[in-house]
Amino acid sequence: MSAQRATGGLEPLSTIATREWRRRDALVRALHARGQWTREQAEGAWWRWLSIALRTDADLADLPADVAMQLHTMVVIVGKLTDSDRRVMLADDYAERHEWEPELGAATQRAIDRQAQEPSAINLQQARDLIALSRALGVAVTWRAVEVAAEPERIAA
Repeated sequence: MSAQRATGGLEPLSTIATREWRRRDALVRALHARGQWTREQAEGAWWRWLSIALRTDADLADLPADVAMQLHTMVVIVGKLTDSDRRVMLADDYAERHEWEPELGAATQRAIDRQAQEPSAINLQQARDLIALSRALGVAVTWRAVEVAAEPERIAA
């Protein structure tokens, strides 16, 4: 399934992926800085989210500087591949599907649950972002709960 797939009238997937990458990068660094995660835990999560960001077309300017260089080097070594193919190959080097899929699925479900328990514009945006990323990457989640929680006036009507 292509990461370019439409996100149901939402922002482009690249915008969503870039925003989520920035958020996850900051979160992982903060958890480690506060001593809540070991260096190994932080690095593992960081690599998994970098792999997700690459697969979902996050803006290269927001990714670590060496990612663009590695993608460019792949053109020379591997030959003519699409940007998407190079991104997926590099993403697999960082973390394979069996490593990042459970993390994305769990993060999406937590965001859905958070929105259901504490409805807010921020929680709704994060849940929608993670749902879009999950759907684009074929990660199964129970995403409809967000729509119900986001519009309680429909229930009353």
